[in-house]
Amino acid sequence: MNEARRGQWIFYSLNQTSSYYSFIQTVIKDLPSQAFKVEELTAQGKRICCD
Repeated sequence: MNEARRGQWIFYSLNQTSSYYSFIQTVIKDLPSQAFKVEELTAQGKRICCD
């Protein structure tokens, strides 16, 4: 895992050279979509940012 600090925020990303990378990708791929939650928050006027 990699991390980058920007002010009070810490951003994490997966280390693509890790031997666990393909396993983690498979697990993430099988997680249910949360797109409906993003749509709900947007409809409530909340600011959403996904990089």
